[in-house]
Amino acid sequence: MRTVVALAALGLVVVAAQSRAQECLRPEWTHCEEFPNGGRHVGVDNYKNKLEVDIPANSKVCVVNHEEIGGDTFAHLELNGVHWPNKDWMANVDTFCLFKK
Repeated sequence: MRTVVALAALGLVVVAAQSRAQECLRPEWTHCEEFPNGGRHVGVDNYKNKLEVDIPANSKVCVVNHEEIGGDTFAHLELNGVHWPNKDWMANVDTFCLFKK
């Protein structure tokens, strides 16, 4: 019984470590990332507003434009060919991240 409990605890530690170690994907201008299992987008816009939004499964997120404002560069994103998360959203290129599930 102790062996089963120890193995179960070890499994939880491995899962927790993997979830913390998710790679921050930050595609360059004109590049895309595919999300077959979905994911998550986090970022800060040009007004310093934070955003965290889910990426649906079977999606493709692309950086379609860069814009410089006040010395900072912001990326415009598209999800499956549509401005995303909305047409006015610009994510700071130094701080936004895309995470795969």
